Amino acid sequence: MAPAESSVPASRPDSFDPILTTTGDTLMLSTQKLTGWEQHLEAFNNHRQDFDFLHENTPVQDAFFIPEADINSDELEKTVALRHNYCSVMNRVLHSYEWFKRQATDLGNDTESAGTRQDSLRAIRESQPHLADAMLVDWLQNGDALNAARQLVHTYKHFDGNDGEGSPFYQAFRNLNEVFDKLPEIATQEMLDFFENDFWTWYDKEQFVPGINGIVRMHMQGYDGETLSDEKVEQLGLAIKREKDIDRRTILALEYVKFNKPEGTVLLGDILESGIYTRYLLEAWISWRANVQMEHSPSSFSVIANNYYDRLRVKCLNTMLRHCQSVEDDKAKCLMENLILCELVHRMGSIAGNSSFLTCMHLSYEEFIHPDLLEKNK
Repeated sequence: MAPAESSVPASRPDSFDPILTTTGDTLMLSTQKLTGWEQHLEAFNNHRQDFDFLHENTPVQDAFFIPEADINSDELEKTVALRHNYCSVMNRVLHSYEWFKRQATDLGNDTESAGTRQDSLRAIRESQPHLADAMLVDWLQNGDALNAARQLVHTYKHFDGNDGEGSPFYQAFRNLNEVFDKLPEIATQEMLDFFENDFWTWYDKEQFVPGINGIVRMHMQGYDGETLSDEKVEQLGLAIKREKDIDRRTILALEYVKFNKPEGTVLLGDILESGIYTRYLLEAWISWRANVQMEHSPSSFSVIANNYYDRLRVKCLNTMLRHCQSVEDDKAKCLMENLILCELVHRMGSIAGNSSFLTCMHLSYEEFIHPDLLEKNK
């Protein structure tokens, strides 16, 4: 298997047709033990009753950061682990809480009409994320972080459904956020400000795949022009498999998944699992996660595989961290911070159901799309 390469800027052609006319052998970048189509299906198979949408197949411990064998144990690695694992505790509790709220507000009913207090307490007990204290000690090597995480887990164990301002549950979440603001940083505010100001010069996909905006435009809101035929979509898929440049390959896969979710999620997953760094890795993970969930179900009454998604988030963090330990790259550190702060797939995150529907819409309409293209689309 030939290694994927780092791209260099290219000139801009008049159309995207050259993208679809590549030749050469196809290749995959990984063995896809985590992200093949069968692995997608298995992630949602909780081996329980068909109507059980609380549980998933990926164990909770896989959602927490463990450095891969070649990652150096330095301050950056410790900071990444601490910040991710701290957020992961919150996400495990929040995932459980949202399942409880879905039970309590079944089909729009409020808690009182949906069942008795005993029903609510039973649902809370069933929803517990089972975060053992020994796990928290292993994952959080910071006294303040450990105490705040313990408080949240303990509070949810004794949660009675009261989440109003001033309640113990509300206070535990507020304290968790306050402690997070004091944790060691991956990227300073100065680095984040520079990253934001310089972002589109650095991220512009046209510099690596001239003509790609012609394809991006096809899924933007209000577009009524030419789109890709089935034959051209197939050609796009082949172009991705033939592409050895990791930046170009990722850019193409990010558009291909909008035409072909089943195959597109596999190709994006291959990029995530490869461990090869690209500046488009954050967007790739966000798109992969949303499209995998959409392929399973956009409903709030479905298994939402947040442990599985975070297992691949950890894989991406290892990729970014390995890159940052080999070269000084402040932008990659900013990407890591953004990846850690990406919220979980929310169970009731859109009108259609879970938040994957809304994420896919935003990725097509405006997120990660160059402002110049957005302006032209008005």
